[in-house]
Amino acid sequence: MIRTFLFACFLIFASCMLAFRYENRREILENGTEILVPVFVHKTELGDHAAKISFRYHGFIPASQIASGSGTAVIRRHAGGRASFVRMFDPNVPLRPREHLLKFSLNHKTGMKRSTEASKIRFASDAYVLRSEEKIEELMERPKELRIKYAVLKVNGDGEAALWGIADQNGVVLSTLY
Repeated sequence: MIRTFLFACFLIFASCMLAFRYENRREILENGTEILVPVFVHKTELGDHAAKISFRYHGFIPASQIASGSGTAVIRRHAGGRASFVRMFDPNVPLRPREHLLKFSLNHKTGMKRSTEASKIRFASDAYVLRSEEKIEELMERPKELRIKYAVLKVNGDGEAALWGIADQNGVVLSTLY
């Protein structure tokens, strides 16, 4: 009897947490500021009707700046949406115009290496599923170095980000999730 009650409480709690996360992500995608963060495409898996593009955000935050497994960076949004790292967030230092917060976490499996190519920093999802066969063909016809250079993120005032799309080397958005 007690186990059933505890299990029911757990299910209710888990459902509320999922609903909250979904609503928070939807809010970020609808009202967040669009930024372009440079990425390195790690792997592209082609299926019959979709392509999964896995990438890494390496090199955006210098390895020497990261002291722990997660934190908040201050970034500057330039014309066209491109973002650059400014500094690690200090609550005593106010943000300047065009500066935004961006929360990050470090994949504990790979750890932090001095070579940022070997590290796996995440701001949002690090995989994008492209479902349009036309877009997949268009993307695969491009030379590899011109395909994807930026993840398009939407970020809110607290620094929470959601992956919204992918862009080429010129910042031209190739595809969005919505």
